[in-house]
Amino acid sequence: FRTAPPPPPPPKPAPEPKSQSKAQDATVKGKPDPAALYAQYLALGDVYEKRREHKKALLEYQRATLARQDAAAAHLSLATVFTALSRYDAAAAALRDAAKASGDRSLNSYDLKRLRTLAEDLSERLLTLKGWCKQNPKDADARLLLGYHCLLAERTEEARKILGTILEASPEDPAAAYLLRQIGKS
Repeated sequence: FRTAPPPPPPPKPAPEPKSQSKAQDATVKGKPDPAALYAQYLALGDVYEKRREHKKALLEYQRATLARQDAAAAHLSLATVFTALSRYDAAAAALRDAAKASGDRSLNSYDLKRLRTLAEDLSERLLTLKGWCKQNPKDADARLLLGYHCLLAERTEEARKILGTILEASPEDPAAAYLLRQIGKS
């Protein structure tokens, strides 16, 4: 009767990092660094959104918008999550906040690409939005979201038509004008 040799000793634990959390890493001289916090929250939101954990992603994107209210990408990310949660009024408000935050600037190509990869279920969302718009033709928020998701799906002509129709009916809609400007960037 032979006994097995004893198991090897467990590995030594890694030394504790100097800071205990990523939030502490995002500080400069004890004060929060908004740009670092923004990047951290946006990245965490992206992870949750890719896992389809929409409520967790929503929280992180809301934090990102608080860290940098002038960052349109965070507001657009919120719009994507709110759409996934069928909260069309909140999603349209997030698109309008993105337009306000951007001023005359267009979204950079990196952020546009990031937003496209987040919405993995674009075809499903487009079908849902099209059905909703067909049943509720006066829902301007849903049409705006449909235009936004067509832009993300690289259906530029369809997006241009939808957003152009919105601007004809409501020339003062900043979100439709902002999204139309993005079509040239896609």
